[in-house]
Amino acid sequence: MTGEETSQILDDMARPQTKPASAKRWRAMLNVVWGAVSPCLTPPLCSVLAAVFVVLVPPLQSALLEKGTYAFSVWTSIDTCGEACIPTTLLALGGQLGIPHNAKPDEASPGSVSERELNLGVVLVLVGRFVVAPVFTCGVLLAIYQYASWLAPLLRSDPALFLTLAIASATPPAISLLTVAQKLGMYETEAARILSWAYAIGVVALAAEVSIFLWLASFMR
Repeated sequence: MTGEETSQILDDMARPQTKPASAKRWRAMLNVVWGAVSPCLTPPLCSVLAAVFVVLVPPLQSALLEKGTYAFSVWTSIDTCGEACIPTTLLALGGQLGIPHNAKPDEASPGSVSERELNLGVVLVLVGRFVVAPVFTCGVLLAIYQYASWLAPLLRSDPALFLTLAIASATPPAISLLTVAQKLGMYETEAARILSWAYAIGVVALAAEVSIFLWLASFMR
């Protein structure tokens, strides 16, 4: 046999041994990636990703969302049930806050923390949502408006975009946070305390911050 034929036979003999090894490496890599991503795939995030996919594919959008189809009847029923989500979550929030704080340790949730840590966590969340996030967002938007307007042309032509993004950065945590905590069975009391304080303080804080946002938007005309 020539040298080329010999090398070809050796390559054919080695290929079945390398393929399983490479397949195992890819499988291990995919498992690592999935292990890192799967905790972030909450039901709201999955629904948003599915909605983006459906909107980007017009035939699928017509088949699933067009009136008169069976799928549209299903979505309408789901939407009707979804209207009861917020009242039900508010009832769950009130019930969670009504649980006595002097529960026995074995009755506490797996993710329960001390009272001092709970109060510190509430303060950190409130400061982050009503102070840190709005200041950072307004600083970035003003810097883009002043020095890099080409990144967001609409920001220079329409100050309402600045106002919308600024208000979105200062909103309290989503009330679905309690639903996620109850689904995981951890930090239910902590989530309920954070939500109650966030919305109680947010009534005053957000009203004051909207006034500041309007004042800043007046310089962008």
